[in-house]
Amino acid sequence: LADYEPECPILYVYGLEKPVMFHSENWIELLTKRPDCKVVQVSNAGHWVMRDQPRLVVDLINSWAQPFS
Repeated sequence: LADYEPECPILYVYGLEKPVMFHSENWIELLTKRPDCKVVQVSNAGHWVMRDQPRLVVDLINSWAQPFS
């Protein structure tokens, strides 16, 4: 996936309190550089960010997706 470039905007939300990250720093850099993507690190959340921080996740999705609607 080294040369993979997403064809659509991505909101990438991940919890910092999990033992294994499923992404690379290159992936985070790629998304961070794109104006149509957003990366959010969530402290106080593990792998299931939507379970650990549901209100935050809903607010992030609503605010990020608004320009696309």
